[in-house]
Amino acid sequence: MKKCNICNKVKSYSEFYKKKAKSVKKGEYIYYFPYCKNCTKYKSAKWQKDNPNKRKESLHKYNVSEKGRQHFYTYGKEYRKNGQYKAWQMKNKDKIKEYRKKRTENKKHEITDVEWENCLKYFKYKCAYCGISQNDSVKIYNQSLHKEHVIHDGENDLSNNVPACKSCNSSKWKHELDDWYASDNLNFSLERYEKILTWINIDYLEFIINPIRKED
Repeated sequence: MKKCNICNKVKSYSEFYKKKAKSVKKGEYIYYFPYCKNCTKYKSAKWQKDNPNKRKESLHKYNVSEKGRQHFYTYGKEYRKNGQYKAWQMKNKDKIKEYRKKRTENKKHEITDVEWENCLKYFKYKCAYCGISQNDSVKIYNQSLHKEHVIHDGENDLSNNVPACKSCNSSKWKHELDDWYASDNLNFSLERYEKILTWINIDYLEFIINPIRKED
C-alpha cells in the first residue's frame, strides 16, 4: 500500500504509475510516483489548462523527435488498419462533408507545376512558417508540404502562395498572418516572416507565369 501525496489516501500500488529506475545503492528497482493515477490525471489536466503555450511547445518538441515521429506513424497505421478510421467515416458523413466544404472555400490554387516547384525552391523545400523540411513533413504527417494562401481570401496565384506543413496549414486557417504567426505559432521566426513578405510582395514576380488579377 502507498499514500498519495495529494489526496492523502492510502491505496494499492496498482493505483500508482510506475517506472523502472536504477541507482548506485539500490541497483535496478521499480519506482512508484508519489501521486495516485486519479490525482496525476487531475494535476496534468490542470497544468495543461494553466500553461497552454508550454503545452504546445512540449507537444511540438515531441512531434518532431524521433520517438514522436514513430508514434505518429505507428498509431496512424494501426488506426487505419483496424478499421477505426473507416468506421468513424461511416458514422460522420455529414461532418466530413462540412469539413471538405470549408476546406475548399478560398482554397483554389491556380498555379502551374513549374510555379509550385519554384516556390518550393525559394523556401528551400521547407514550411514557410515553421521551417520543417519536406522530408520531415512526410515522416511526421505522412503528407508533403501544402500550397497555402497567406491571405485567406486573397489571390489564388503565386503572389499569395507559400509551402506549409499540415500543422501550420491547419492552425493558420483563415487567420491574418500578423495576428496568427507571432501569437499562435511557437516557431515564430522574424527571418522567415520577412522572407514570406518579400516573396508575396516582390520576389514572386520573378517566377509567376500568368498573373491573375482581380477586376478593378
